[in-house]
Amino acid sequence: MSYSGTRNVLLTGATGIVGRMALKELTRSSGIKVMAPYPNGERRLDLSQPGLSIAVGVDEPDAVIHAASCVPHAAVRDTEDRAEMTRRLDANVFRAVEYWNVPSLYISTCTLYERRGDAACDEVSPLREEFESPYLRAKLDGEKLFGQRRDVAIFRLSAPLGPGMRTGTVVPAFVEAARNQGMLTVWGDGSREQDFIDTRDTASLIAAWASSPRFGTFNMAKGEPTTMLELARAIIEVIGSGTLIRQDRADPNAGIRARYDVSKARSHFGWEPRYGLRESIAAISQLAF
Repeated sequence: MSYSGTRNVLLTGATGIVGRMALKELTRSSGIKVMAPYPNGERRLDLSQPGLSIAVGVDEPDAVIHAASCVPHAAVRDTEDRAEMTRRLDANVFRAVEYWNVPSLYISTCTLYERRGDAACDEVSPLREEFESPYLRAKLDGEKLFGQRRDVAIFRLSAPLGPGMRTGTVVPAFVEAARNQGMLTVWGDGSREQDFIDTRDTASLIAAWASSPRFGTFNMAKGEPTTMLELARAIIEVIGSGTLIRQDRADPNAGIRARYDVSKARSHFGWEPRYGLRESIAAISQLAF
């Protein structure tokens, strides 16, 4: 599907780590006008209110990008209540998509995959059979909800790296320790993996979708795993200080892989991740956490 003229795109989650950079990219994209889901001009609307009708007071968009969710982090526990907020948020946005009958993009997570094997997960790889995380169960429910429509894309996101990262998560904590000439502690053998993708790269893929929507499920990842040991060493190198400490303490997530095939996104959108891990660290290290 393609559009002629200006595309009016409604974006949720514009204050989040992914949405914030997507907003910047979409705003400067030729032919795209970004809309906000704030009925009647209310700027602090809680999109997770039960039964909220966000279509009221909003001009009909040409497409919806749904990047908002109640993500647990260091200061907010992963609880059933938070998961229910994500489900309500998804339901409210989906109801608006149904009312407008427009294409939509749902931001999900690569963490849904079974990640114990060595092979890279593509979009048809098995998902985990059970989730201890209420948040992950809610995201799977969100995929099923939006997947009822044929004109939906689901972007499974790996580990975003960029401005606005939550204090207490591993990258900001390591950066702050390095800047204070402190210790960067890695548990066990440090082999647990993450796939860190720069939010400038996620923004370019989201903008590519907004310009010319394609439908189905796509991995939105760097396509290169990084171990915790490699991450710590890269941060010490970029910051120029800090000491790596190997702690003889079992990592509860030992054996977790983060290997994702991004060839489908490349072929459908002509997209390529541009920023390496050290470039991303250099960018975020300029910020105060």
